[in-house]
Amino acid sequence: MAFVYRRRRPESVLNSLRTELLEAIRLGAGRFAPRDRLGAIWTPEVLEDFAFHEKLRFPLSTAYVHRHFLQNISILVYIGWDGWSRLDEIFLSHRNSKGDLDRTDDRIPDYDLQTLQSDDFLGFMVGEHFFDTRHLFCPIDIVETSDVKRENGWKLPFLEGNSMPCGRGQFARVTKEVIPAGHYLSGGALSKTPTAVACKVLNSKKDYDRETSNLRMLRDSKTRDARIVLPVATVVIGDQFSILFPLAEMNLDDFLAGGLASPKACDTSDILTELMGLAGALAYLHNGLGSNTQGYHADLKPANILVMNSGRGPLHSEIGMWKITDFGLSVIARVAESEGGYGPPEETVADTIIQLQRSPSTYHAPEVCQGLGVNSSSDIWSLGCIMVRVLAFKLDDIAGLQSLDQLRAKDDDGITPFGNDYFHRGTPPKLNPHVDNWIRNLLVRYHTYNDEFLQRCAKLLLRILSINGDDRPEAKEVQQLLGRLKAVHDKSRQAQSVGSRPEAFTATAASNFFSSESGSYPLSLGNSSVSDYRSSEPPLHESTGTVPSDALTSAIREQYQAVVMSLLSQNVDVQKADHNGDTPLGIAAGLGNAHIVRLLLNAGAKVNATSRGGETPLMLATRHNHRNVAQILLQYGADCKVYSEDGWTCLHYVTLSATILIKRP
Repeated sequence: MAFVYRRRRPESVLNSLRTELLEAIRLGAGRFAPRDRLGAIWTPEVLEDFAFHEKLRFPLSTAYVHRHFLQNISILVYIGWDGWSRLDEIFLSHRNSKGDLDRTDDRIPDYDLQTLQSDDFLGFMVGEHFFDTRHLFCPIDIVETSDVKRENGWKLPFLEGNSMPCGRGQFARVTKEVIPAGHYLSGGALSKTPTAVACKVLNSKKDYDRETSNLRMLRDSKTRDARIVLPVATVVIGDQFSILFPLAEMNLDDFLAGGLASPKACDTSDILTELMGLAGALAYLHNGLGSNTQGYHADLKPANILVMNSGRGPLHSEIGMWKITDFGLSVIARVAESEGGYGPPEETVADTIIQLQRSPSTYHAPEVCQGLGVNSSSDIWSLGCIMVRVLAFKLDDIAGLQSLDQLRAKDDDGITPFGNDYFHRGTPPKLNPHVDNWIRNLLVRYHTYNDEFLQRCAKLLLRILSINGDDRPEAKEVQQLLGRLKAVHDKSRQAQSVGSRPEAFTATAASNFFSSESGSYPLSLGNSSVSDYRSSEPPLHESTGTVPSDALTSAIREQYQAVVMSLLSQNVDVQKADHNGDTPLGIAAGLGNAHIVRLLLNAGAKVNATSRGGETPLMLATRHNHRNVAQILLQYGADCKVYSEDGWTCLHYVTLSATILIKRP
């Protein structure tokens, strides 16, 4: 071939190249020299100059050498090899028994130390140096769907300057990593641009083996579900166990905190579509893996649901595409015959139960928390918990969702702390009363939504969150019911767009609805729920059309701020105590709702009016450590010197509250 020879550089060509290679390694954060950087150093012109300097004639084209031998040549330059006259014999023209070139760059990981040190290769000293240095110029290339195993010393091709923590769990930590161009192979072609991935590093080989076994079962299934996140690749380097996944925008926990869009910007129809997708993914996991395979996730929660490709694809909405990930605790196995029929091996299920007991979750079903078992019905319960929070996010805004989350961790009175924030509680277990209350009151809160939509929504949630797992619908049915719910919503929205409005749903109508058809669900107007609900219409007596006498106190207990404002505008008796002897202002002060306290005071509520036991609003506020409310009451003239029927003043209650806070673990 013809070379375009140039005048030799004043400085040593080898020393100059070695300096540039050191700089390339530095740019790779000291871990490796990215392939694209090597390509920039070894331009075809530089490669020809190098050949001229070392008196080499390539048996192959310069372009071929540039494409297939740059990493080999870079390692040799870096270690100061002086055997360049043998480059053609040892590398460029060496062929195996089949006549194939067998010492190209892609074969570097296959070299063992003994082979490199052989006399017909690099020899003892150079071979060892090459072996110890190769990871700097030959990091592990990530090939889609591959399972890679390497000994200690090899590097994943991650640019450290781009690494970001994404989360840490009981069994692993996850980071965002960036693979430089030329080190990610997809569809048979190396990437020409950097590729971001999520890297999950497992704590132990046992955790890695379990999760990769489950993922392999999913990957090898004859069918696939787009809502199941499969790995890009798995990599074991010595005692480091990594699984690489496509990078998500965020998980559902972050989404529900407003990390992607505000609730108002999220379309209800899109949300229902994503919930349908999750239900469909569970249906696939439960029954779609083949007649001889059974699976269930066992640890479904918002942190294990990824929000992918937000608003970027033509088929995706602004809320992204929601997918299920993290199958480390899942049971996915070939079914085996036993006395009870066919199912996963008992030891697999038993191990899952043990692990779940060690790391209890807010979203685990009652039977899981009691150690009684885990199955597909347990996944349905977890999905129901997620649905409650997703719908609360949309209907009540972020503040309302946060209030519901906080209430789940309160006792039935909505004030006293409870031991956990699970969606069930007690022995025998029952649905968390605050969640139960939120669901049942859907029908009297959201006057902007269609009645049938709210009815179907409430019924579906109550079925899914049945304490008895046998009463819960299967995933496929949940998907279908969500589809019908979406159809009702879309039809209602279309009707509203042409001028019709849904009628208000009264408390009596809600009670009648829950008492009909599938079971009896009496309307709950208990003493706890989330704040700032959207309904501004107080419930009426169906027979008289008048506001019930306890409507104001009920609305305050439920913290229906809009309803309280509506009632006050109708000049209800702001002093009237309920059947327990509690005044409206006393209830609001005890709950610590500063906004409702101001509304009542501005409407003429007497600041020192006593509730049962002779307790003033200020006593109730100090008793429950609501300092901001106490300050408001004092500004409106609250008397801090009066005594309750028990002979206590506000000072006693402040002291009691402080003592409880100090003693609380």
